[in-house]
Amino acid sequence: AGAVRLAEPLPHGLEGAPAQQAGGEEEARGDVAALENIYERKLARAIGVSNFTREHLEHLLPLCKVLPMINQLEIHPYLVQCEFVTFCQTQGIHVTAFAPLASGKANVLADPKIKELADSKGVSPSQLVLSWLVQRDIIVIQTADCGRSRTRPTSHDAPAAHPAQEPHRASAR
Repeated sequence: AGAVRLAEPLPHGLEGAPAQQAGGEEEARGDVAALENIYERKLARAIGVSNFTREHLEHLLPLCKVLPMINQLEIHPYLVQCEFVTFCQTQGIHVTAFAPLASGKANVLADPKIKELADSKGVSPSQLVLSWLVQRDIIVIQTADCGRSRTRPTSHDAPAAHPAQEPHRASAR
């Protein structure tokens, strides 16, 4: 059994106004109940969501008997999402970083501030960024763009390395 994941916000009104759509909240309740049934029957080990915003979660959570365990989000030094990550974590929802190295949209690994910080810690820029995410209790999925680093990050790879304190102002944006 694997995880059951909603690939995108439920189409039945969780976008912020369930009462405005005919049957929106009722249909969303049915979708949630179906996922919970799959989980309770042990056909899935977890229920997860992807790209749910705080607003989506605020509409979803009251409908749930079983809270989503994971929210997969785009998180990297140029899209830190500190407040939202904290919100998810305080709700007991683990956060998974999608595109932790910005998927080539921005050259995070060539950012001068990140390179400087990585050099000062004796690690590669990718190790620094991935370690920073792990230190924030964010799950990192090793993808092709993460594969540039042959070592997996641990919370000990780059102690006290927090590249997101400044990189959102960095020149490579």
